[in-house]
Amino acid sequence: MPSCTVCGAPPLARTCVFCHTHHRAYTAPTVVGLLDYLARHLPKAEAQRGGFLGRGSVRTFELHAGGETFAGRFRRGELELTPKFPPEAWTERLLVALSREAEGDADVRRAVSRSGWALRK
Repeated sequence: MPSCTVCGAPPLARTCVFCHTHHRAYTAPTVVGLLDYLARHLPKAEAQRGGFLGRGSVRTFELHAGGETFAGRFRRGELELTPKFPPEAWTERLLVALSREAEGDADVRRAVSRSGWALRK
């Protein structure tokens, strides 16, 4: 699965929704690995993994940021996101909420900055 060459995010659109880098080899959006990627980069995220001893891919994800709750889970092979938006819009809304949260929380600001993501206003 190709990923962003700058921040390593799974490609959801031709331009990376996390760092705004243009993908030259973009073919189609993929949500595979989105929850794993977010759980790996966000210290306050709650994630449950499947597989043997909980070492598989992330099955459920939840994060409270900017006064909102963001959740995602795989059910019957499909990604379900709350609030209900397409993956690109959901991710953008999450990043706006994280940017609000980063204003007052150094840990969130550090996680966003180290991931190479662009802060939103």
